Amino acid sequence: MSDGQVFFVLDSGEVNGPFQGMLTLSTPKDGYYLDVRKATEKDGYPSKLDIQGRRGRKVTGIEFRPNMGRPARYSAWTLRNNGAWPVDRFIELR
Repeated sequence: MSDGQVFFVLDSGEVNGPFQGMLTLSTPKDGYYLDVRKATEKDGYPSKLDIQGRRGRKVTGIEFRPNMGRPARYSAWTLRNNGAWPVDRFIELR
């Protein structure tokens, strides 16, 4: 488990963040997942449609910068959230 900052890279080249995140190893088979504490769109946090690439501000990358260690950048993921969670969970990170 690793705490750090998360940045969202948009197709326009704009980078939004930092947002609070935690990278965790689920299982060796399933790999890592990233929980990002949600914020408002006013704060620059992308909407669910932006993250899924179904609206104007398409998210093309997610960068995780841990408090200790090397940063990681992902260009593909699956978003999991039941709507009531205070975080967005990104699984199947690639």
